[in-house]
Amino acid sequence: MKLAGLGTAAAVGGFLVGIVGGHPLHDKRDLVTEVVFSTVTVANVYIYVDENGTPYATTTVSAVTSTEATTTLTKTLVTSTSIIEVIPTPTSPIPEPSDISTLVTSIASAGPAFSESPSLIASVTKVLSTSVAVEPSSTLIEVSSVPVVSPASSYTPPPEPVQTYLPSPEPEPQPGPSSEPAPEPYIPPSSSKVPDPWQQPTPTATTEANSDRLPIGVTYDPFKVGGCKTEEEMKNEFEKMKDFGAIRIYGMGCNVIDMAVQWAKKYNRKLFASAYLSKQENGETLEQVLPALKSAIDQHANGNWNVVALFAVENEKVTKHDLTVSDVVNAIHHARNQLRGYGYKGPVGAVEIVEVMVKNPQICEASDVAMVNAHSFFDDNCEARNSGKFVRDRVKEVEKACKKRVIVGEAGWPHQGDNHGKAVANKDNQHAAIDSIRREFDHDLFLFNAFDSPWKTNWAASFNAEQYWGFLEW
Repeated sequence: MKLAGLGTAAAVGGFLVGIVGGHPLHDKRDLVTEVVFSTVTVANVYIYVDENGTPYATTTVSAVTSTEATTTLTKTLVTSTSIIEVIPTPTSPIPEPSDISTLVTSIASAGPAFSESPSLIASVTKVLSTSVAVEPSSTLIEVSSVPVVSPASSYTPPPEPVQTYLPSPEPEPQPGPSSEPAPEPYIPPSSSKVPDPWQQPTPTATTEANSDRLPIGVTYDPFKVGGCKTEEEMKNEFEKMKDFGAIRIYGMGCNVIDMAVQWAKKYNRKLFASAYLSKQENGETLEQVLPALKSAIDQHANGNWNVVALFAVENEKVTKHDLTVSDVVNAIHHARNQLRGYGYKGPVGAVEIVEVMVKNPQICEASDVAMVNAHSFFDDNCEARNSGKFVRDRVKEVEKACKKRVIVGEAGWPHQGDNHGKAVANKDNQHAAIDSIRREFDHDLFLFNAFDSPWKTNWAASFNAEQYWGFLEW
């Protein structure tokens, strides 16, 4: 009689889907809830292009954090003499017992994906459902709980915000500066007046001649709209730079080597000499520059090469895709050999932006010191008053990659141009930036630039600030 009752109950349970027949032998199990959280950090990626639309550098700046929607899976199992009822939550259906279901939560990323940005891979979560065969009796049902497994991902967190300095265009006379003012300048506290950052004690001959530490220097170019500055104009400008311990020049144009050597000798200063190597029409060659430098040393310094502290074969030409890394490495070796024959024993290398120097260790290896340009203005997230820390962080990055002494060939802030993010171009911010840099550095750095360069071309990718980096006029 009891067996017949059980058979009847089973038949009724098979006919009425979803209705539990018979009397349950056990209370309901507790709800089992699995909640999966997945957090993905997405980097903001900037690609810089030149005026022809050709990409030349990529950087990641800042980051946002995105949290996936929670996936909740709830299963309630009831044991009885005849039926096991599986009740899913309405938002998470349970698959067939014989299958392994895969729940994939897609990631919606903001902005386009770029080739150099970190690989963003959606994390796939698998929830496994175990099928259990149950005899129609009071057998204990054991439900296995399979932990959520996230497969190994190749995604790595983005690095700290990285600044990519936009290179200057090739020299080209171009009058007509932009006059759009920059709002909201940074004004130093009125409680303590900060002296002009370019005013510094005159270095002594002994200190500068015997030390590897270069005094704070300044960059200079001899051009004006339509051609070269006159000899008288150049003499007047060199006089205004006499408070600096060193000067950087970029080639031999307008007889600047001769003028710079005379200035360095007169005031017992140091010279950062360079060649303007380029495959463009206005490029120089080592065969032109090195003999001109030797001639000036022989004529104005009695053949004493101590006046020259550094020599660079090029400035940002790999960044601009004008020269290859191999071109630069070969030029460094050639220049070093010829200069050693002349009697110069100082460092020889090349100047690039931080990203290019770090990504091309061959340049570091070929150079005696690592020389880089680092401009805080081109970072959307850097205020002028934080420029010193910005440049210091860049130097640490190069030191880690190159394992060599680092010299900053350019660091400054424009007094006019287009504002972007926290970077505001005006005179007050220029003073704030240079003051910040001078507080952080007391050697191995050249401030950019002594005077404005109206002969250069302003262009959108450089925030129309190419002409307005001079700070000695204010």
